[in-house]
Formats: sequence, structure tokens, C-alpha cells
Amino acid sequence: MYVSVRKGFSKTLPVIIGYALSIFTAINTCGVTATFVYSRVFQKSNIQNIYENISETDFSRQYKIYIDSFGYSFTADSEKLEEIFKNGENITEETFQYFNGLQKDFDTEENFSEKFRTGYKQILFDLLKSDIPSFVLESPELSENEFDESIKMMYNDDKMLNAVYIEEHFTRTPAISFLKKISFVLTVVAVMIILGFVINRISQFIKGFGTVDHILGIISGIAETAVYFIIISVIIKVLTDAGNNEMIFFNDDTIEKTRIFRHIYNIIIKNTVD
Repeated sequence: MYVSVRKGFSKTLPVIIGYALSIFTAINTCGVTATFVYSRVFQKSNIQNIYENISETDFSRQYKIYIDSFGYSFTADSEKLEEIFKNGENITEETFQYFNGLQKDFDTEENFSEKFRTGYKQILFDLLKSDIPSFVLESPELSENEFDESIKMMYNDDKMLNAVYIEEHFTRTPAISFLKKISFVLTVVAVMIILGFVINRISQFIKGFGTVDHILGIISGIAETAVYFIIISVIIKVLTDAGNNEMIFFNDDTIEKTRIFRHIYNIIIKNTVD
């Protein structure tokens, strides 16, 4: 703001216009760029990595190990689980009824449903985490039918088709979202550098109009500060995503403890790259 006041509004206005153009360009191109880069560079290898990790997996046995970890007073039969899972209809309810037949009132259906979905995510992510970064894995909000379909897909004879399904529903969206943020930052910086060079050449021919011009420079300073907040917020979001929200400083809990920045951060992220 000091620099803007010293230079004056007339000389800093072109810079602010350049910054606005860089933000506008980034917002309107980062999604297309991220999708293009993902489809050309990462998608095929992700599908191949998923295929290699799930092709030899016995999901029923993996789920049996998961459910046994809760210490229920029964032992699940993986073959019975496979029968239920392959059927692909009302899987959560059918599994709950099977377990309830082994131990009456072993859990509430609501609690079990939550554990079932968590278990599926945990098993799937454990299979993929060696080759797929955790920050590009997500557990989407699936309807009951979609969830049943995702379980049934684990038993599809065409494992490549299953790999494509998992890539589409569990990795594609977060991967593109991450690339979108990186594309946004790079585009803003690149456009700012190019326009900055041109504007600096032009601004030397612009003459100020006295004291009022310098006072109005405050407006330019505020606008420039806003641009820096946007860039900083998106970079922090990239770091929190890449660090799986577990880095010492760059995590959601730390941001939420700030008095003012958390509001700026949430508004910027919501309205630019999300």
C-alpha cells in the first residue's frame, strides 16, 4: 500500500488491471488445463496402478479381517460374505442380517452401516496407497445403490473394467482438483509476469494528477494485497492437500485458529479453485 501511494493511482491502476486479468484468466482456464494434463499424463498410469493392486485381491477375505478387528463374538465366513457381495443388492442390509444371525444385537444397523462404508474405503485405500498418493484418493458420497455397485465391481471378472471404475469414482476428481490448484497458481504468476513487463513499459508514459492521485493509490494497494492473498491461499491449499492435512503449519486446524485469515482463506478457496 505504501508503494502504491508513493507511485499514485494512475501508475498502479494498469498493474491492478493486469492482476485482475491474471486472476480471471486463471479461474477460467485452470479447470480445462488440469483436466487435459490429467487425461494425457496421469490417468492411464493411475488405471494401470489400480489394476495391478486389485487384480489379485480377495476382497471378502480382506473384509473378514477388517470386521474381525472389532472384536465381535463371532467369526465371519469369507465365502458367505463373497456370496452376499457378489449378489450386489442390499449389500449393507444383507451383511448386517448375516452378522446379526451370528450374534444377536451385535451392533445397531446405523453404526454397522458406517463401519461397513469405512471398511470398504480403508481396504481400497490400503490396496492403492503404495502407488496412488493419498491426497488424490477420496471417499465420495455414494447412494446406497452406487455403494452396492462399487462392492459388486470388486468381483467383476474384467479387472481392468473395475480399475477404470475405481479411477473414475475414487481418484479422478481429487487428482484433477489438485492439478487445478497448481494450474491456477502457475497461470496467475505467468500472466502477472508477462503483463507486468508490458505495463511497466507503458506506465512510464503515464503522468499523475497530484496529491489526490497519491491518496487514491490506497485503492490500488488494497487490490494488490487481495491478489497476494488469493495466491497465498491457493498455495496453502496445495500444501494442505499434498501433506494430507497433517503438516505442522499447513493444516485446516491451524487455519481455523486464525481470527481473520480463515475467513479470507475459506472465501477464496470456495470461489476460485473448488
